[in-house]
Amino acid sequence: MALDSAPTPTRRILFVEDDLDQAHLVRFLLEEDGRYAVTHAQDGVRGTLLATDHRWDLVITDLNLPGVGGLAVLEASLRHHPDTPVLAVTGYTGPEYAESAIERGAAHVLIKPLQRDELRAKVDELTSRRGAMEATLDPEGAPGPSPRANTAARVLAVGLRPGDAEAGCGAVLMRHRERMDRVIVLTLTHGSPGEKGLERREEAKRAGRTMGVRFFVGNAGSGEPTLESDLRKLVTGAIREIRPEIIYVPTAHHANPAYRTVLEVVLKEGRRASAVFAYDPGDASPEFRPGYFVPVRSTLDEKLEVLQMFDPSHGAHVTPESARIAATFWARYAGGEPAEALELVRGRAPKGMLDR
Repeated sequence: MALDSAPTPTRRILFVEDDLDQAHLVRFLLEEDGRYAVTHAQDGVRGTLLATDHRWDLVITDLNLPGVGGLAVLEASLRHHPDTPVLAVTGYTGPEYAESAIERGAAHVLIKPLQRDELRAKVDELTSRRGAMEATLDPEGAPGPSPRANTAARVLAVGLRPGDAEAGCGAVLMRHRERMDRVIVLTLTHGSPGEKGLERREEAKRAGRTMGVRFFVGNAGSGEPTLESDLRKLVTGAIREIRPEIIYVPTAHHANPAYRTVLEVVLKEGRRASAVFAYDPGDASPEFRPGYFVPVRSTLDEKLEVLQMFDPSHGAHVTPESARIAATFWARYAGGEPAEALELVRGRAPKGMLDR
């Protein structure tokens, strides 16, 4: 009596693609015979986290993603799992896109629209080359976390108005992003009533996407009597949900008493955070006395680009030029490098945070 052949092991694929129709189509094509299980990430931030925190048989990423692009996903995956092949896809036919991906380590580049047979053939080739993954799976067969998953920090930056966190600690947040920490920016208010407030909300969203972080814009204080209670609810809910290990919050040294309310709630609810830092949102009072100066040469230009998204006519309180001047001023305390200044309100700076 002939024995049935052993079933082909299911290969696990991460697919990073912002076009949902394309994602559903590729997932259907790859999963139709049961040989592949596809996990989809719709943006580069989540794609990077999944690529680094888990082991996959293959990572497929679009190169043209909003916020954190496909090249960043590619590089992060190979940095943490150099034996996992990365297949890049792009809708651009210019050779520079494929060449750039290959130079950074992509195993191959496919041009959209993807052809079924070509895609399946390349996926079969790359997963066969990768080899079996059984040794890296946990007993339930789920991708096991990589060592980096145990060290990535949960970082929460709170701002009262659109532009607060971006102006006060935006470059530091992007340094956390480079370290693959999980960064979330919570902006508590639109900052302005009516149509102008909606425009500022959109500016904050664009800034978050450009920074490559998760972001939320609240609607606290649509009426003055509700402002304080709204702020307390939003900050409390965010901290309890995110459980951040590092928190950035505007300094209480500000003419607007709402900033003191925000800091008070952060200190009450964020007791388990290893460190709480206060930053100058751009218009703090002279009582702001920072003691930590984080070199930000690698991310300063990106921060200045983000600040350009906030229109002064909508109420933006920090310009790229003023932010550049501030970074240059604080350089005297950071070995001559452009820096962002922080007050350590509670805890201690994480080891390595101030490394250049």
